[in-house]
Amino acid sequence: MNRNFVIILLTIFSSQLHGQVFGDLRIGASASKINMPKEFDEEFNAVWNFMYGASAGIYLGSKFSGQLWVQSLAYGVDVEESEYHASAIIRLRYLQFQPEISYQLSKKFSLNAGLSFGTLLKISRNTNLEGWEDVENNRFFNDSDFGLVGGLQYQLNHFILGISWYQGINDIAHDQWIDSEGNILDDPKAFNRSLTISVAYRLGKPRQNSNEQAH
Repeated sequence: MNRNFVIILLTIFSSQLHGQVFGDLRIGASASKINMPKEFDEEFNAVWNFMYGASAGIYLGSKFSGQLWVQSLAYGVDVEESEYHASAIIRLRYLQFQPEISYQLSKKFSLNAGLSFGTLLKISRNTNLEGWEDVENNRFFNDSDFGLVGGLQYQLNHFILGISWYQGINDIAHDQWIDSEGNILDDPKAFNRSLTISVAYRLGKPRQNSNEQAH
């Protein structure tokens, strides 16, 4: 009797947990810009980069859910040609681990916010738009990044359209940089930031509002 009761409880618990767990696959594009030290005189423009990732998540009650993203995302800067430097596009690609909490505003819309921890995979450079090459000796950028992320999502069945903003809060620059006139900067600071537009596909049961759950 007791054994059968335990088996029934475990079966109910596992079925409920299965309904609460989900995963997402996401692709998108990110307009990013490295916020460079003010001592530089060159013009630095934002660049577009491809991103992709996957997540595991769980619904936490009727309004909240939590997710852990693992994704590849790049930040960069478009340096215009000047008297001292040739034009170049610099791209830093990171592997990011991003825990997030989402709050359901309505049946279709939700807000999400979280942290992002990134490790630098590689640096690429395109000088004078002649093609990409990997930067072997990284003298300027740290190997890790940390920041805050927040955004808005729109859910359409299994598909989720999202827009999010990332703001790096740790300095990604090494101690010594050289400005456009060849002077050594004592304490330069640079930060990653980006605006990402993406589409995701939900593997698992899409969230239902309270009216749908009642039926």
